[in-house]
Amino acid sequence: MGPQRGTGQRRLTRFFYVKKPLLGKKFIPNCGGKIFRGKHLRTTPQINYSANINLRNTMSTISTVIFDLGGVILNLNQDLTLRAFQRLGLDLSQVNFNSHIFTDFETGKISASDFRMGIRSHLKQNISDEAIDTAWNAMLLDLPEHRLKAIEQLRKTHKVYLLSNTNSIHIDAFNSYFKQQYQPERWVQLFDKIYYSYEIGLRKPNTDIYDFVTTDIQIQPEHCLFIDDSLANINGAADAGLKTIHALEPLGEKLWRQLKTALTE
Repeated sequence: MGPQRGTGQRRLTRFFYVKKPLLGKKFIPNCGGKIFRGKHLRTTPQINYSANINLRNTMSTISTVIFDLGGVILNLNQDLTLRAFQRLGLDLSQVNFNSHIFTDFETGKISASDFRMGIRSHLKQNISDEAIDTAWNAMLLDLPEHRLKAIEQLRKTHKVYLLSNTNSIHIDAFNSYFKQQYQPERWVQLFDKIYYSYEIGLRKPNTDIYDFVTTDIQIQPEHCLFIDDSLANINGAADAGLKTIHALEPLGEKLWRQLKTALTE
């Protein structure tokens, strides 16, 4: 994912991947629910399924839940990509500040080849496509199975969608990773529909992307609950009329409790 603009600061959107797991090697020490945040590790809580309730027996008007991917379902660490490009002699924050390459890539305005050429234009050395992809994919960590089970549980009672700011390099890497870890069809079966920004030409936090999704699934925004780790994206969804949860940590017991509360009020 590329940088978000118009949010008061410039930062890289968080949806990146680690190369080693995609090559079939072990993950960096993140398995067992531990996530790197710079030099610190914290434990990801497991979802307590015994606390599930029958969401059908409620007065809630929410029938649809829309998840973000990176930072909500997928573990990631932005610093890994920033450091990987620094080792190649490139400060991504400066590239983000001076160009639209990341937003253009995430909205499908440029191809993967164009993106790599754009990155290369900022480097003093000529590096390979593989080196660029490895650095670009460095941030993605793992996707614990308990999150898949949580979404599968939710789909018994609600429509579930995915809405992610992302790009073709990341999705190719993610699909390869998921195929190695799980049955490939399980990802598609988790959701009623998947919306990737580079495929639909729209990007969070702009309200038009939320309008597009709610129109496409033929539902009023107030009947949708949107979950994202970016406050800018949450504000954009709220402006479009969706109910929201700002995920301060990836899907675990705390976020699951918040979700259940929102669906039973």
